[in-house]
Amino acid sequence: IDGCWWRSTFIANELNEMQVLRAWHPLFVMMIVLLFLEGLDYSNYARTIPYPSLSNVENTAPTNDILRIAVAGMFWVAIAGGCYVLEYYIYYRFITVHPLRAFIDLCSVSNISLIILLEPQWGFYVHGESIHAHSDISMSEFQENLKRESQGLMPARGLGGQDQCQTFEVYVGTNLRQYLYCCYADLQQEYMKALGGEVGPVVAGQHRKCFEFLTGNPGKTRTFTERTLEIKRLINDAFIQSVRGAEKSLIMKFGLHQYFDFPPNILYMNGPFAGDEMGKDIYFLDDYHNWGNFLLFGLDWDIFLFYILMFFSIDTSLHNSYASMVIVYVIDLVIVFYRGREGQAN
Repeated sequence: IDGCWWRSTFIANELNEMQVLRAWHPLFVMMIVLLFLEGLDYSNYARTIPYPSLSNVENTAPTNDILRIAVAGMFWVAIAGGCYVLEYYIYYRFITVHPLRAFIDLCSVSNISLIILLEPQWGFYVHGESIHAHSDISMSEFQENLKRESQGLMPARGLGGQDQCQTFEVYVGTNLRQYLYCCYADLQQEYMKALGGEVGPVVAGQHRKCFEFLTGNPGKTRTFTERTLEIKRLINDAFIQSVRGAEKSLIMKFGLHQYFDFPPNILYMNGPFAGDEMGKDIYFLDDYHNWGNFLLFGLDWDIFLFYILMFFSIDTSLHNSYASMVIVYVIDLVIVFYRGREGQAN
């Protein structure tokens, strides 16, 4: 929302670089797990008759698969959990700023806000509206603005006077969603006209195939006609109107919605059950890191469980921790490559 072309391009490039942001460090965790299992010979405790690791007696007792899973799982969980605590409760709190929070600050000084819809009527809003008069200024003016802000001489950055919160969970109403569908159809028709193709009906969300990015098609240059730019301005105005309408009716998260991300009962908050036929746009105050759920960051703990289960299944079959870990790491490289390219193409 808003912003000149060079600031918008800079924000888009930063967003592309964050497509594969991780909540944990797979390679580091895998190496430490292997160090304990094979280097320090803790896998020996998975045998039916374990011997001390420093013993010179060769252990020929058979391996129990259940014990092997228990020992490996203990190190997977303990090491990943320890790294998470050190990184998020010490490193990002006392040493440096989390990349997701740094990106919010970048949006603020760039005077650019983002609305990210992960589903047709659900997503996140990053409020980046600048509290300063201008964003295209000299370095000295920029430093002076930050100094005045640090001294409390400027209003809060957050939406609706919120001092800390600049990220929101959004439930889009039916009216805005239908309007976006119409604008999307007009955009796709303009693209087909610019490419000299035949203009036909457009189905939202079905203009790309899953692996189309491998051929380079999404990266081809698109020509923006006057009509295309006008449609983009209309979309921008619609989002600005939505944000302004919700500015004085922000809602706090409570209970299961706050702690476990259970969705609220929107039917009784936004729609016919609430006496609103078209549905209003609802904005919930949110933590700064939740908007990163649309990145690989949001799937990382699900991927972590997937890697553990995959390691267990391969290791109990091969009884070889090295080969199992290499296979898991190769799969991680494939997932990172696919998510990065697909995110940039999107």
